[in-house]
Amino acid sequence: MTARPAHLEASHRCGAGLVLHASSAGYAAHSEGGALSIKTMRGGAAHYALGRARLRVDDHHYALLQDGQPYAVEVAPDTESFCLFFEPGATRGLWQLARTRPDALLDLPELPPAPDFIQRSHPHDGLLSPLLNTLRAGNLGGRWTADEWDDHLLRVLTRLYALHTAALTEAARLPAARPATRLELARRLHRARDFMEAGLHEPLPLERVAEIAHLSPYHFHRAFRNLFRETPAQYVTRRRLETARHLLRTTALSVLDISLAVGFQTPEAFSTQFRRRTGQPPSAWRGATPQD
Repeated sequence: MTARPAHLEASHRCGAGLVLHASSAGYAAHSEGGALSIKTMRGGAAHYALGRARLRVDDHHYALLQDGQPYAVEVAPDTESFCLFFEPGATRGLWQLARTRPDALLDLPELPPAPDFIQRSHPHDGLLSPLLNTLRAGNLGGRWTADEWDDHLLRVLTRLYALHTAALTEAARLPAARPATRLELARRLHRARDFMEAGLHEPLPLERVAEIAHLSPYHFHRAFRNLFRETPAQYVTRRRLETARHLLRTTALSVLDISLAVGFQTPEAFSTQFRRRTGQPPSAWRGATPQD
């Protein structure tokens, strides 16, 4: 893809960070590493390469990238991006407020380090996504001052800390003695799951995905099941079928094209798995009333 600058819809800089809102005809870019950031996309997708790891951001997922993470990104045509970047001082300061009694704040000699967030993609959720949508709408309207943007970005950080706390609870399922070991293992498993999510259209043998997590296939399979409550193969099949259902509802693509687009080797294999999961063949499901 030819590198072309995005059309900047609106941007704001405040004490807590930077907001960038852009649309483009499609472009590719590289970053040597920046601030902790949240990436969201509408109407298309962006593919991030993080060394050997990768993740996809689209209408259904947002991503959290760590401070200092180098990456390459390809953004599809007609994609609207809305990204938040957080100043390290704001991140550490709010983390201090969240973890310290008010009467002890003045006794601390310096700000503690920010939490070691798990870099990953997130399905849109009821905690952070509504706030991101509100900020996007407010950014387009241009109705907030720099001080108000500070308040909004700090609210986002507060919810990121809640997600981080939930991730620590989730990591406790893993069979490791030390919390730091469990967190590192969870980070590797999320990296592998993001790799699968970004490559549902291609073969994903266990050995290849386990290598992304720097684990043996046996250890990876067992740890993945402990953390996510399903095996890697079950995850891939479920996500391929969910993606296929979305394409059946929202596009005019043929069943053959959809089966290949979501990674099934033959339309027969796709139809068998689809019927097993939904009780209907793909063609019948496309014409049925959606069940929420």
